[in-house]
Parts: sequence; C-alpha cells; structure tokens
Amino acid sequence: MAAETIYKDAGFGARGAVHSVRDVSAAEFITAFSAHLKKSSRLELPEWVDYVKTGHGREMPPSSVDWYYTRAASLARKVRRR
Repeated sequence: MAAETIYKDAGFGARGAVHSVRDVSAAEFITAFSAHLKKSSRLELPEWVDYVKTGHGREMPPSSVDWYYTRAASLARKVRRR
C-alpha cells in the first residue's frame, strides 16, 4: 500500500513526495500506521492484551484501547529505520 493512502486514511492532508520513513515525523508515521493496522485485519490482538502491563514498574495496563497498534507501529518504524 502506498504511503499516501495510509496518510489519507488516517486523516492527514496531502503530502509531498514521501520516499522513506525518514521523510515524515515519528508522531505522524506512528499515528498513521497504527490507524492502518487497526483498519486492516492482518494484526490479530492476543487475548491477554487487556491485562498485560507495558513494563515491570507499571501497576496498571495502558489506558488507551489501541495501545497495541501504537506499539506495533512504533516497533515497525524502528525496524525500518535500521
């Protein structure tokens, strides 16, 4: 899927030529890609996603319902940049 389509689906305006992940800010990419992951059915949420903590120092699970998609988009960005 083209990067322009992902940005339009996430509600961002038209962009110039996007050739790489480095051409957009991290916040824009993560927001747009997490919306794309949520819209597509390729990423299945595990059944423990509502109960897990994000770190050993945390007491409660994340408050956002879509935290798993955001985390997956963030990791995908890191992998792609390297």
